[in-house]
Amino acid sequence: MERNAILAKTAKGQAEVRSRTHALARMLRTALIMVDGSATAGDILAKCGGAPDAEAALESLVSQGFVEIRGASAAAASSAAAAPTAPSVGTTQPLPKRAVPAALPLGATQPLPSPALPNSPPLGATQPLRSPAAPAQPREEAMAALRRFLADHLGSGADALAGALERAGTPADFHVAAERCAYVLAAAQGASTAQAFRDRARTYLDAYLGGG
Repeated sequence: MERNAILAKTAKGQAEVRSRTHALARMLRTALIMVDGSATAGDILAKCGGAPDAEAALESLVSQGFVEIRGASAAAASSAAAAPTAPSVGTTQPLPKRAVPAALPLGATQPLPSPALPNSPPLGATQPLRSPAAPAQPREEAMAALRRFLADHLGSGADALAGALERAGTPADFHVAAERCAYVLAAAQGASTAQAFRDRARTYLDAYLGGG
């Protein structure tokens, strides 16, 4: 898929975000939520932090009719207009190298590991947790509890992950940041610890960011 392609949800995709009728897998639903009609495929892949199945998820959403390609970004169109004439037949041209997104840092210099995904249900599972009628505690205290959980199980390596959670201003950004935390917890402490964190993150998402 072209990185400069602008992606938008179709009517089917918009209905799926609301109803979860098709029970999409975690990465498919995460990618669908981040499609907003203005972000390019490259923007969305960058937000996914280089997850190996992110590009395949976008292509699957397009092929299944949840997402459509509305064209290329303005920068891409300008580059295409200024492109040189194609080489003559028989001229040997090297294939372009696909840019690889930089790995997200776990600490100061260590790259974020990519452990095997646990089989536990993700934040975007088809059965949503019941949202409380009102937050049981102030938002700052709820975020502090998430930070403590990460620190207790990951030590100083939790700082970068917790910072990403705090900076998340939309349900989609928080969802991606929480899944990164769960991946690292699964690798370090096991699937049960990762799921315990997902449950806490789901409650925070529903109470303070309107769910997703």
